[in-house]
Amino acid sequence: PTKECGLLKGIIRGKLINIIEQNKHLILKKGFFTLKDLLGADEVFLTNSVMGIMPVSKIHHTTYNLKKYHITDLLVEELSKN
Repeated sequence: PTKECGLLKGIIRGKLINIIEQNKHLILKKGFFTLKDLLGADEVFLTNSVMGIMPVSKIHHTTYNLKKYHITDLLVEELSKN
């Protein structure tokens, strides 16, 4: 989400933005995302300085297959290099 949503700037968020911007195969979209947007997403994750990146496995009745979290796995790997 965009910072205008009221979230904290975030150290991990900033690092992920840099990783995504440097990877020509990934596209970064910042904005205001609704619950409907999240429920329709292929992958959803949370970030913070303690956990780093935490994949989301379920929102309400929508379950996500963590074995198919290819982008999240890539970001976890790249973040571990920093």
